[in-house]
Amino acid sequence: MDKLSDRRCESYAEYRRGLHEVLGLARQTVAIYDPDLRECGLEHRERIALLESFCRDATREDALRILVCTPVHLERDCPRLVALLTRFRHCASVRVAGSAGCEDMPPIAIVDGAHLVTRFHPEQPRGRICVDDPRAAAGPLTQFETLWIGGECRTIGASLGV
Repeated sequence: MDKLSDRRCESYAEYRRGLHEVLGLARQTVAIYDPDLRECGLEHRERIALLESFCRDATREDALRILVCTPVHLERDCPRLVALLTRFRHCASVRVAGSAGCEDMPPIAIVDGAHLVTRFHPEQPRGRICVDDPRAAAGPLTQFETLWIGGECRTIGASLGV
């Protein structure tokens, strides 16, 4: 993108549109943290199509990383996403974060280290969409990486429940 974009989102619909926008920009990496994936809308057909296209072209083993606090919604209510993660397990993975880190971190999606969509609180829709702003993405990406390292790996396509 040619110009920096930083705007607020006030509803879950705006948050999902922002997520859709940045997923469409993905070329190298997508890192998503959400406590349970309920409000991000990844299961929507159009976002699955974006992720599928991204994964099909991926050259990195860590291209798509999804971090959750609980995998229940993913395993029970996201068959398209589970199918995608199973199909592209060579470049996509899921981890379950330890409960200590989940309490303080807002939901985030970081694409290519430069595009950020975040909500300010896990239970509220208000958030921020930053396109082409590596500085805005840097702090949340560091938080994500810290939780990712301590997260428990999950095999997709098998039972994800605890």
